[in-house]
Amino acid sequence: MGASKWQLPIYLKAKEMGIETYGFAYEDGAVAKDYADFFYPISLADKDIIVETCKEIGVDGVVSSASDFATEISCWVAEKLGLNTNSYNTVLNVHDKAWVREKTKKITSIKQPITATGSLDTIAIPFYPCIVKPVHGSGKRGVWFVNSPAEFENVKLNANYNKNEDALVEQFVVGKEYSVETLSFHSKHYVVQVTEKISDGPPHFVELGHHQPADISDECRERLCVAVRDILSAVGFTNGASHIELKVTENGDIYLIDLNPRGGGDYISTHLVHLSTNCDFCKEIINIALDQYDASNYPYKNIAYSGVYFLTKQTEYLLPYFEQDISCVLQKEFNEKISESISNNDRNGYMIYQDSKKLSL
Repeated sequence: MGASKWQLPIYLKAKEMGIETYGFAYEDGAVAKDYADFFYPISLADKDIIVETCKEIGVDGVVSSASDFATEISCWVAEKLGLNTNSYNTVLNVHDKAWVREKTKKITSIKQPITATGSLDTIAIPFYPCIVKPVHGSGKRGVWFVNSPAEFENVKLNANYNKNEDALVEQFVVGKEYSVETLSFHSKHYVVQVTEKISDGPPHFVELGHHQPADISDECRERLCVAVRDILSAVGFTNGASHIELKVTENGDIYLIDLNPRGGGDYISTHLVHLSTNCDFCKEIINIALDQYDASNYPYKNIAYSGVYFLTKQTEYLLPYFEQDISCVLQKEFNEKISESISNNDRNGYMIYQDSKKLSL
């Protein structure tokens, strides 16, 4: 489902596996369409038409990667076809951050921040500092750090939320942020990798880079593994990839920040995981969709360090590194015209590396 650049690694992996592919996407911007054996210029919004087309084809699995909307449609189509998938309702619910807070509030492996939910115009802020973000959203869209009533008034004026979109207000937790990349199959959850996340901090917490494996103790990693399994079970997650963002405080408490029912974006699931572990993440996403995942390689092992740096105004000091050749850099793309980033969707370049140690620039 989908044919954006984030789906391209799935098309390429399927071809490598000898699997016949049928791509569905709105044709404008469908950069992966030429890599499908058969491409249908059908918008993902027309999900019932896609279901009927897939019935005629006789597809064996439905898959997508690193896209919230494409994940929803994949689950809808697969469920209608009786194929292996998460339920469509589960994925919709997981995209509701307030619902996730409610379903995970009794988990003992994580701490819960104080929260409040409501419209920006009517919600009462019971604590400062806090994080304000849309109930439905990803990629740090609409995320604001608020330290006072005056700053909250500024958010009301500039948040640019969708019409009638509620906000989730959460106590600001001081700690180090990580993401945990997982695969689930028939309700069993397999932790693949822990990613160390680098952000620019308040007010928008734009992610400036990711590194694998995270620099944490074995004890911390194990507690993160327990936490994500508890979280996934609590929300009813059964099949596919997930990308769970957490914070670990100075005294070791773990807080859930966000849960995404898909592989991590920012090249995390499509590139970094396979570079840093013996898990071919894209291949396993496909195998899960085909109901043939084999967990015999679990637990997955670290084989190298990998990471990605993003170029923005906040990381302008990195431009000389982008302009030179670095032996461990496998892939890069950049524009020398640099602008400030206020979400994960507006950057001026990226650089992916693999090495025997973390690349610290």
